[in-house]
Amino acid sequence: MFATKKTNGPRPNSDYVSTSWKGQLLRYRQEARRADGPSRGYHWLTHLARQVPIPRHFGTTLERSELRERLYKLCLRLQDLQWLPPEIIQTTSGGMISAMGTAGYRIDRKRRYVSGCRILPHGQASPDEFRVELLRPLYRAEWIHWLIDDLKLSYGGEQLDLFMTTHLCRERNTWLAETAYQLLLTDIKFHKLRTKRLPESICLNPDLVRIALKARTRTNGWHLDSGLYSLVWNHDEHFRQVERENPQLLPLLTAFLRESRPPLDEDPIKEMRAFFLDQGLSKATWRYLVLHGCRIFRQPWQVARCGTKIKPAIEYLRTLEQAGLPLPPTPSAAGILLRAAADIEEGQVYFGKQWCLVDHDVLAVALRQAARISVTPALQSFLPKLREVLFWAKDTQPALDANQRHAGWPWLARQSRTWSEKRGVMVQASDLEWKSRLGQLEGRKYQILPLCSERDLIAEGIAMRNCIADYVVDCASNRMRLFSVRSAATGKRVADIGILKVDKEVWMMCDVAGKANTEVNKGIRELAYYVAQRYNVSRGDEDTRLPSWIEDLDDQTVTKNEQQTA
Repeated sequence: MFATKKTNGPRPNSDYVSTSWKGQLLRYRQEARRADGPSRGYHWLTHLARQVPIPRHFGTTLERSELRERLYKLCLRLQDLQWLPPEIIQTTSGGMISAMGTAGYRIDRKRRYVSGCRILPHGQASPDEFRVELLRPLYRAEWIHWLIDDLKLSYGGEQLDLFMTTHLCRERNTWLAETAYQLLLTDIKFHKLRTKRLPESICLNPDLVRIALKARTRTNGWHLDSGLYSLVWNHDEHFRQVERENPQLLPLLTAFLRESRPPLDEDPIKEMRAFFLDQGLSKATWRYLVLHGCRIFRQPWQVARCGTKIKPAIEYLRTLEQAGLPLPPTPSAAGILLRAAADIEEGQVYFGKQWCLVDHDVLAVALRQAARISVTPALQSFLPKLREVLFWAKDTQPALDANQRHAGWPWLARQSRTWSEKRGVMVQASDLEWKSRLGQLEGRKYQILPLCSERDLIAEGIAMRNCIADYVVDCASNRMRLFSVRSAATGKRVADIGILKVDKEVWMMCDVAGKANTEVNKGIRELAYYVAQRYNVSRGDEDTRLPSWIEDLDDQTVTKNEQQTA
C-alpha cells in the first residue's frame, strides 16, 4: 500500500500526518482497536519507521541516520513475524505457546504453573522462567529486546560501539524497543494477536481467572500476573472456599499464602484468623476485617511499596484498633495520613504514629489542605510539614477555637514550626537550674510560676517571643529571678516579670512585659510590684494565695505618664 510512496517525513497535507507525531500515533492506535478499523498494508511498519523523528541528543546526523536504519530493519522483521499465528508445542507435562518468534508461554499442567520464557533463534525455549501478563499478553516491550539481540541490532556488542558508554548503549536500545512497540500498536493485526489469537491459544480456566482477578492485592485494570494465576491454580480448593464464604478476604489469602505457611488441611479462614490473633490483634479487630474486607488495605499496601503485604496490614489494623475501630477512612484521607506516618526499615513498614490521638479539628484542617494539593512534587514537599503538624498536635493536644479553625493551615504550620524550634533548642540546652525562695502563687484570675532552669527560660522566650532566655547567667549567679504570669482558667501565658537583686537581701521589680514585649494592664503591673515585695520577705513556707485586691484592679493599659511616674 505504501511501498511505492516516497516520503521524507511528515507533511501537512499527508493522509497519515496529524498535528504532531504523538497525536498521529495515538490516532492510529485508536483506529487499530476498532472492529471496523482500516487494514494496514504489509509495509506499514517500515513506512512508519521512515517517518519517526529521531531525538537530537542521540548524536550527529550520521549517528541518527544509523539509528533509523536499525529501527527500519527491526520493523521489517516485526512485520514478517506478526503474520505468523501463535505456535502451540505440546510437551509431556503440558505445552508451550510461541508468539512473534521470540516470546513463549510455558504451561505445566503437572506443576500447575504458568510462566514466560524466551524463544531462542533455533526455535528452542530457554530454561529461564519469569512472570508474564496473561490477559493482555505482549503488553510490554521486553520481548523486543530479545529480538534486537537476535538480529544483532543492539548497541554495545560491536566494534563500532567501543567508544559508547554503557548508559548511552542502554538508552538507544531502550528507544529502539519502545519505539518499535509503539509502532506495532498501530497495526490491527498485532492488536488482534494480543487480544484474541494469543489468549485463545493460552486457554486459561475462566473460573480460575475470575477468582484470581478478585484475589489481586493491587488492582490494575484487567491485568493478571502469571504468578498469581499459578498460585490460585495450586490452591484452587482454598480459593474457591474463601470465594464462597467471604470473597472480600481473597487478597488477604493471596498475601498469606505467599508469605506464610500455606494452609494445607485446615480451613483457610480459620487459619488466617488464628494467625492474626497470634499477632496480638483482638477478636473485634478480626470481625472488623471480615466486615469491611481487604479494601481497607489498598492504601497501606500502596504506601508501603515493599514485597511484604502481611506486615503493613497488621500495622494498619493496630492503628485502627487504637482509634477504636471507626468506619474506614476515605482512600484520600487514609493515603495522606499513612504517608505522613510510614517508616520503612529493612523492608518492614510501621504506621505507629497514633494519629488517632490528634484532635479532629486539626485533622480536618490538615486534610483539607492536602486535598488542595494535586501535584505529586508539591505533595511530597507537603508531607514533612504535615508530619510536623501532626506530631505537634499529638504532643500538645490543642483545642482550636473558631478563629484558629478559620485561620486554617497557615496557623497550624506556624504553631508546629515554633514547637519544633523549641524542641530543637531544648535538645541543645543544658541542665542548669537554680532555686527560687518564692514558689508558685495561685489566684482567682492569675497564677505566677517561677522559672528555675535554662529550659524554662527557653520555652518561655519562644512562647512569649522575647529575649528572656538571655538572662540565664544572671539567674544562675543569683542576680535576677524571673516569673511567668498565666491565666488561672486556661494556663495561657499573659506576661513575664523580672526582679533584680540590688543589695544583699533586697530585690526590686526591674521589668514586666506582655507577649512580644507589649505593655501590660495596671493590675499585672501592680502584681509585679507585689511579687518583688513578697520575694523580699519570703522564706519558702508562706501562703501561696494571691491577695484579691490586686486582681480586682481595673484592667486598663498603663499610659506613658504612669510609666514615667512608676
